[in-house]
Amino acid sequence: MFDAGAGICFGSDSNVQIALLEDARALEYHLRLNRIERVVLAPDDAQDSLARRLFTCATKTGAESLQAPGGSLEVGRAADFYTIDLNDPSIAGAGPDGLLNAVVFSQERTAIRDVCVSGELIVSDGRHFRQDEIVGAFADVQGKLWGEA
Repeated sequence: MFDAGAGICFGSDSNVQIALLEDARALEYHLRLNRIERVVLAPDDAQDSLARRLFTCATKTGAESLQAPGGSLEVGRAADFYTIDLNDPSIAGAGPDGLLNAVVFSQERTAIRDVCVSGELIVSDGRHFRQDEIVGAFADVQGKLWGEA
């Protein structure tokens, strides 16, 4: 599909969780098992190219598929980005040359520190600004579903 010019992106339809990089990993791992080979999606069989391609699928191609103004940090586009803690155990020690590989293939949610959507900070220091409200509402629904309310 890539050779034909098609883009691949990851979505949030009917998933229990939204984790685009986990979806990217799952695609790569599925293809590894299916074809019994590694780096199937790498454009030139280089591991860093594979990480770059999967990261692009999870960001820029996804935004393009929705005709969203995000996908990259450029003048005139929405300021959608997240920051990561380089000392998080899931990626600690990754240097500049291996950081993208670590982010794509190893980063856990605990590494995410800040999330900005359309220029608005919605997660700061790992905490969503409405976290207490969201968790409380979710707990109420769970209690009703499981007869504990």
